[in-house]
This record gives sequence, C-alpha cells and structure tokens, in this order.
Amino acid sequence: MLPTALQLTLRTALAAAALAACSSPKIVVTTNAAPAVDFDAKRTYAWLPEAPESDREAEVMPWVRAAVNRDLAGKGYQLVPFDEASMVVEEILIAAERTRTNDPYYAVELYETYEEGSMILDFIDPLSRTILWRGVATTEIKGLDTDEARQARVDEVVSAIMDRFPPR
Repeated sequence: MLPTALQLTLRTALAAAALAACSSPKIVVTTNAAPAVDFDAKRTYAWLPEAPESDREAEVMPWVRAAVNRDLAGKGYQLVPFDEASMVVEEILIAAERTRTNDPYYAVELYETYEEGSMILDFIDPLSRTILWRGVATTEIKGLDTDEARQARVDEVVSAIMDRFPPR
C-alpha cells in the first residue's frame, strides 16, 4: 500500500524536526594575526606545556591537541620538541553560564540559562613570547552527553578555527 500525501508530509516534517534537533549550535570564530609574520617560514611547532585546571579540561585538552595536530600536519607543519619549535601553541578553554531572553517582544520575562564555551588557540613566538596568531571560537555547549559527542564537537570547533590558519 502506497503512503498517502498526508503520511508523506508528516514523515517529511518529522525527519526535518529530527535533523533540526541534531544540528549543532552556531560556532562564531574570530582571528587576529600579528602584522608581517611569514607563516611559511615557521613550519615547526610545539605545545606549551601546561597542566589542565579542571577535570573537564583534562578530558578535552587531548582531543583539542589531536585535532590541531591533524590539521597542522595536513598543512605541512611539523610537531617538534619545544626547544626546536618556531611557534608554540597554547589552547585555552573557557566555559561560562549565560542567560538570554526568549521573548522577542519583552511582553513576558522568559529567560533561558545555557552554557557557552570558548576555545582559544594562540600561536606564540617562543623567543619574543608575542602572539603571532589567535583564533577564538565561541559556541553554546549542549547535547553533549557522551564522550563521542563531546569529541566530535571539539573536532568541529577546532576545524572552524583552523580553517583560518595560516592567515592569507
């Protein structure tokens, strides 16, 4: 028996709703580069050695580093020991609770509290200790109930930042 037009419409609407529910929140990325830096001459990097400040950071930092390493290797950059690096990479992770109104007309005070995360990737000159390039991504953190979901979101955020490195 063939489905009716109403059944097809309902199935389409349900599929669209399911896809919308699975979509990730928007990632806002900003970058800033020091003037006159020749990133083609800086082909090696190392990670700034630092200890995670929280359990969440301890979980996420290896995922961030692995995603950045994959991206940089694909662009021809080489991970080397700290004392041989032409750039040092530092990751900074920040999470904060935010509140927004859900009433566009402000007729009723409807507020929603949510968690917002920011990831900052700094590429630093190891000699002068100046920031050569900074990428910042900010997004809402939600629906990340499993390690796989969290790691996939980290990969997505790192990719959004690293799409802009090196600056052109």
